[in-house]
Amino acid sequence: MSAYFVFRHHLMAAATTFVMLGAAGAANAQTAPAPAAGMGGMTAEAALPPLVQVPSVVNPGEQVAPGDVMTFSRQFNAWTMTCARRVSTGRQVCGLNQTVRGEGETGAQVHVGPDVNGVFQMIVSLAGATDKEGGPTLSYGAVEKKFDAGKMRCTALGCAGVVPFDQAMVSALKDVQEIKASFASVKGPKATVAMPLAGFGAAFNAAASDPFGVRVAQAAQEAQQAAQTGMAGMNATPPAPAAKPAEKPAPAKPKAK
Repeated sequence: MSAYFVFRHHLMAAATTFVMLGAAGAANAQTAPAPAAGMGGMTAEAALPPLVQVPSVVNPGEQVAPGDVMTFSRQFNAWTMTCARRVSTGRQVCGLNQTVRGEGETGAQVHVGPDVNGVFQMIVSLAGATDKEGGPTLSYGAVEKKFDAGKMRCTALGCAGVVPFDQAMVSALKDVQEIKASFASVKGPKATVAMPLAGFGAAFNAAASDPFGVRVAQAAQEAQQAAQTGMAGMNATPPAPAAKPAEKPAPAKPKAK
């Protein structure tokens, strides 16, 4: 098995389990899992402080009735919106995810979602990355950001880091097509992985206000009704032209005397 797939199974999957605890981690459990150590309970390294604390629809150690947690996802081009909903409480947590394979044994997995304080974060896991040369760099448009050393974890398989998904980043992403992660790879040469933003805006808006697509369905129904109304108007029999008013008879000529 290549280092890329080892990374996918051990670091990326582990980081995603931790990040997605609120979205999917407790979906099939009768008891909510305890918060994971390090990056989602990664066992290849010693226990590390978590990169970010994420919300869950279930409290640690809480008993969950069968069927009380539902998960669902929607695809938006390159991004997948994944949500978990607690049926009994109505509590819901959503996040956006994308997985991209780069050249050779490199790759990236990105998660965007809120932390326990409601602050949005972008968590980037990079297969084949190292902390050499100051660690990985994210670039989009004219912006370039280094991973904060205090918010980055690296193993022999790659690195994962947290970037605040603040308003400045949201504004900058509106005008670009992709995010690029550049890093010194495990095998030595500089590597770059591009993560397309196609569908990100729609996915972000859906996660925030319309995860089930209710508004999308309503808009489609209204558009269909408007189209049907328009077609009905086009196919209607035009009204007959108004009858021409009868001409008044000419006045009689006076008789000659």
